[in-house]
Amino acid sequence: MSREPNLKPNLKLNLQSTPKPTRKPGVGPFAEAGVIIFYLLFAATLIAALGWLFSNIRFVPSQSRAVVMRLGALDRVQGPGLLLAWPAPIDQVWLAPAAEQLQQQSIMSLQRIAAAQMADRNNAVLGDLPDALAGSGYLLTGDASVVQLGATLFYSVDDPYAYIVQRDHIAAALERIFSAAAVAACASRDLDAVLVARPELITHDASAAQQRERLHGDLTALVNRRLDELTSQGVGLGIRVKRVDITPSLPRATALAFAGVLMSTQGAAAEIAKARTVSENIRQSAGRDAQALLQSAKSNAAEQVAAARIETANILPLRSASALADPGLLERDYRAALQPLLSKAGSVVTVDAKDRSALILTGPGS
Repeated sequence: MSREPNLKPNLKLNLQSTPKPTRKPGVGPFAEAGVIIFYLLFAATLIAALGWLFSNIRFVPSQSRAVVMRLGALDRVQGPGLLLAWPAPIDQVWLAPAAEQLQQQSIMSLQRIAAAQMADRNNAVLGDLPDALAGSGYLLTGDASVVQLGATLFYSVDDPYAYIVQRDHIAAALERIFSAAAVAACASRDLDAVLVARPELITHDASAAQQRERLHGDLTALVNRRLDELTSQGVGLGIRVKRVDITPSLPRATALAFAGVLMSTQGAAAEIAKARTVSENIRQSAGRDAQALLQSAKSNAAEQVAAARIETANILPLRSASALADPGLLERDYRAALQPLLSKAGSVVTVDAKDRSALILTGPGS
């Protein structure tokens, strides 16, 4: 009971010492919230302004070049590294590939359209199709043949400013330029100078093989010549074609026809080779028979000559000069040769050669 009077004065003291919140006269809670929002918007605007001020301060990659255009005009071209430029729209910065960086583009204008491909799959006859559909994707060669040509261009950027200016038109321009170059290149050579359509002629036509190797270079030169013409007219694309990869092919019907001709040619070549083998065997056999006959004839001739020499051994000496000098030598030799013959006969009848009378000879049975 004695402690309660002490607590009450302390509690009263503490309540009197706590300060009461004060508010400016005329300022409500909505006004204070508006002040806070103002400061937040100011901070956000300040950050956005700083971001805009430093928006064109960047690093240019090692494989790129920066094209800086101030108020729409070319200001400078800068290589890799830190780039300092005024923010847009004062300065506009565009990145272009480095000079050593190759870009590629596949040419689609030389491909057959979808309707033509569907007609090919259905084995439609080209003569029954409209001209635009039948000739889609085909190029005419100098010998009135047709060929399909797929191509991929590899180019570098030699003028970054022109490249940036024409960047939206480069793909379409390359399609048209290469298509015109392909038409001119194929029309100036025959089918064998574009692709190997007849393998059986490879070893017999070295000039066609050289033209096939030059086709890539000719296409590159034709495309670059047209690009130079555009540059001289003030509408250059700022690029230079470095390489052209092509994949020539024949239409399906033509390929089947060439395949049939090739099979026929190979069959004929096989038959010719077989006939040559048979004829060579016959020739060799005839040669062996001829050699055998010749050897046999030579042997028989040698034997006959030897026999004739033996039989004429007694007569040939009569041709000598000593025999001709003695006219009775021949008669003596005749009688000497006749006597052994007559000695073998049972009887001998002599007839005068000048006697014209008839002679009747009787045999053992008469």
